[in-house]
Amino acid sequence: MAKGFSIMRILILFTLLFVVRWAYAESNPQIPTKASNLRQHLIQPGKQSSDAEAGTEKSQVVIKAIEPNKTEVIAAKKSAVSNEEASANGVSLDAIIAIISPILTAIATVVIAWFTVSLASSTKKLWGETQAAGAVAQKSAQAAEKAATAAEHSIQVSREAYIASERPWVSVDAVIGSDLLKNSNGIEFGVNFTVKNHGKSPAINVHIFYDVVTLVIAADPFSDVRQKITSLGTQTKIGEHMGVQLFPSDVKAIPWINTLSNVEIEKALKSHKPLAGMLPSFYIVGSVFYQSAFGGETHQTGFNYYVVAFGDPKYPKGSDVPDFTDTFPMGRIFLDSKPYYKGTID
Repeated sequence: MAKGFSIMRILILFTLLFVVRWAYAESNPQIPTKASNLRQHLIQPGKQSSDAEAGTEKSQVVIKAIEPNKTEVIAAKKSAVSNEEASANGVSLDAIIAIISPILTAIATVVIAWFTVSLASSTKKLWGETQAAGAVAQKSAQAAEKAATAAEHSIQVSREAYIASERPWVSVDAVIGSDLLKNSNGIEFGVNFTVKNHGKSPAINVHIFYDVVTLVIAADPFSDVRQKITSLGTQTKIGEHMGVQLFPSDVKAIPWINTLSNVEIEKALKSHKPLAGMLPSFYIVGSVFYQSAFGGETHQTGFNYYVVAFGDPKYPKGSDVPDFTDTFPMGRIFLDSKPYYKGTID
């Protein structure tokens, strides 16, 4: 800042000198002539004296020729004397300024050029610093954005963790609820489901969807059934199939009656042949669905039970259900829980 201020003072000084010189030159238009006479006087002093004397003589002759106006004669004599005195005593101020003026111009030009170069260098440096500051600001903005994203993610994780710890979690268990009844549609039987809320808040609109299917030899034999059940359960709105409400630690029973259809039995018989005198193996596949006070999302807990008959001495650990004509007693039926597909508890 101090350096720039000194340069400005120098420029102002030279500007003032130029103004003074210009003003003086405007009021004394003969300055260049006198400066020229001064140079000639410095180079040829003898000749300059002779010219001065000759000029004096000429002036006197002119004065004598125009004697009617004595005032002009006296003024001409004084001018001649002044010129002679200036020539005799040295250099006049006008002549000095005329000599110095080009030097000052050259110096001022050099100073201005130097100042221009310095200004350009300073501007370039300032531009570089501005770009660096911009890059720093951009990095700071990116860091702030990342920090905000991380903070938002942390808040989301904390919220999900809080909801997971406070929301309801419903489990399900099932037992056979009635004898197996064979009719024109297939085999009908009832299932009693027991649901329990293990969470810290109420479970709302608790309801169950399931289907009875036979085992089909495939990589994922129950995929179609699971998709159908999940679609039914998640699309059920509050107010439809209101189900039951479970407060924390509540346990309630939900009875259902369903049918293993003749179509499903025929499909199983075509897929694989069961043992003689046995029905195709069949399963109960479904989920319990519920909602919580933390939002409208529907949660589910899936289940998969294999229907097993026991009491036959040949199969003391249980077997497929034997073929029968009218009824098969529920006392000889139990449900064997099987692992369900991944992701059924959410």
